[in-house]
Amino acid sequence: MATLALRMWFILALTAMMVPSLILMPEGADAAGEIAVSVNIDGEDPKVEVGPGTDGVMTYTGTVAITQSVDVQWQTAVVELVVNSGTFQATEIPPIIIFTQSREARFAFSIQIPPGTPCSDILGDQVFSVTGTWSYEPGAVTGDVSPYDFVLDIEPYYLYRIESPQQYVQTSPGGEFGLDLVVANEGNTNDRIQIDLLNREDLDKAGWSVQYDVSTFPLLYGEEKTIELYVTTPVKWKGYKNTVTPIRFAITSTIAVIDHDKPEVVYYTIFVRERGVSVPGFEVPLVLAAIVLALMVQLTRRRVR
Repeated sequence: MATLALRMWFILALTAMMVPSLILMPEGADAAGEIAVSVNIDGEDPKVEVGPGTDGVMTYTGTVAITQSVDVQWQTAVVELVVNSGTFQATEIPPIIIFTQSREARFAFSIQIPPGTPCSDILGDQVFSVTGTWSYEPGAVTGDVSPYDFVLDIEPYYLYRIESPQQYVQTSPGGEFGLDLVVANEGNTNDRIQIDLLNREDLDKAGWSVQYDVSTFPLLYGEEKTIELYVTTPVKWKGYKNTVTPIRFAITSTIAVIDHDKPEVVYYTIFVRERGVSVPGFEVPLVLAAIVLALMVQLTRRRVR
C-alpha cells in the first residue's frame, strides 16, 4: 500500500510540473474575474505650470496591486502599463514584476505639457488614463488592468505686451497728434488689462494733454487690442524750443490680482520731441509773413525817399 501511495504522489507531482497552468489557474479566473490587477495614483489631481521658466513636466507615482482567490507561492505576475495622455508626451512605464507574496509594486511616469499651452479654462479638462495587461509566469492566465482615470489641471499664467508703431514722435510746440498703443495677451488664459499714465501729474502741470478712450478692458487669450491716444503739447513764450518729453505707461492684469497671483507690471515709454518757435496766440507762418510784409514796406519807403 505504501508503494502504491508513493507512485500516486509521484504521478501527481509529475503532472503538476508538466501542466502548471492547469493547476495554478483558479477556477473561473478569466470568466468571473477572481484575479484582478488595479492601479492607484498617489495624491489628488495635480496642477502643472506652463509659464515662462517652467518645463511643464508633471511626475506621477502610484501602486499596482493584485487580488486573487488562491495563494500561489512560486508564481510571479508581469504587468505592462500604458499611459494614455492624448496629444501630450508621456514616459513609458517599464514592465512590472510582482511576486504573489507582496501582491503590489510601485511605478512612476511623467507627462510633459509644452510651455504656453492654454490653461484648463481654455483647453478644457485634460482626462488621462492608465491601462494595460497582466499575465502570470509560469502559466497561461492573462487579463486587462482595470483602467484608472485622472485629471491634469493646467494652471493659468498672465503675460502681456505693450508697444506702439510710433515710439518717437516729433512735433511743433502746441502740436496735436494721435498715435496707437497695441496691447497683446501673451498668457495662456483670458485676461483683463489696466493701463495707467504714470507721469500724468507732471504732464498736466506742464500743460500737456494725453487722452485715451479706456483705462481697463478685457483681453481674450491670444488677442491684441489697439488703444488710441490723443496728445496736445503746450504752448508758452519761450522762443525757439527743442526738447524731448517722455510719456510713461504701465499695464497690469486685474484678473491676476483676483486669482491671488502677483501681477507683472509692464512699462512702456513714448518720447515726444517739440521743435520750433513757441508764440502763443500766433501761428508761426503768419508771424513770418507779417515780418516779411513789414520788411517789404520798409524797403518801399526807402525807395520812395
